Amino acid sequence: MPFDYAINFAALNVVAPSWDYPGHYVRVNVIETTRLFEFLINQRALQKFVQVSTPEVYGPIQGVINENVSHEPSTPYAVSRSAAERMGLAYQRRYGLPIVFTRACNIYGPGQQLHRLIPKLIVSIRKGETFKLEGGGASYRSFMHVRDMCTAYYAVMMNGEPPLAYNVSAQYLSKIRELVGLICRMMGTTLQDACEVAPERPGKDDRYHLNIDRIRALGWTDTTRLEDGIAEMIKWVDDNFETLRLHPTEYEIEL
Repeated sequence: MPFDYAINFAALNVVAPSWDYPGHYVRVNVIETTRLFEFLINQRALQKFVQVSTPEVYGPIQGVINENVSHEPSTPYAVSRSAAERMGLAYQRRYGLPIVFTRACNIYGPGQQLHRLIPKLIVSIRKGETFKLEGGGASYRSFMHVRDMCTAYYAVMMNGEPPLAYNVSAQYLSKIRELVGLICRMMGTTLQDACEVAPERPGKDDRYHLNIDRIRALGWTDTTRLEDGIAEMIKWVDDNFETLRLHPTEYEIEL
């Protein structure tokens, strides 16, 4: 059946295990993605294809980052994502694949896997377990609610211009420690009581301060306040705690 639009979310997208399984990340994120490109170039009705990527491709760059900054990936995960982008550009030039890319900040929302920072912290607090705060939460990140991320994907899919990339980020950038402290306060505890400092993961970039002028030119903006989104996450965990408490909170990779 012919289709007009496609978007690729499929990838190994947790950074730390890529040091243990670099070949697996290359196989999934580069080789299998290339097979998808091979399939798509034969879809005559295709008007736009969105390849979901990551700001990890930029590496340890200070200051505000626009989409034209060169890639300096710091981890096997980031290398695999950068390679997938490069392959997509090659297929665009050779075959006219109508590809656009998104490089988005961290996403959260109800239903998210429990190995992600926000749901893992909330579940850990409810279970009375100590949350390991990597590097003391010294790095800076932006977190966006999944509803805003979906509208961003839609804007890029409908109005993005191949073969451009589009940074996507919420309007704030803060230390992870500050985010963790906010969640702790909203749950009636303190960072000191709920967390312990753990070693930072290898190759972690200090921050991604993304310039989002390009996607704003498509008419997109984020609308969910962080405090409101966190409150929604806490309610989701509380409403489903008897089920969620039995789920693993560590990332499990299938080889």
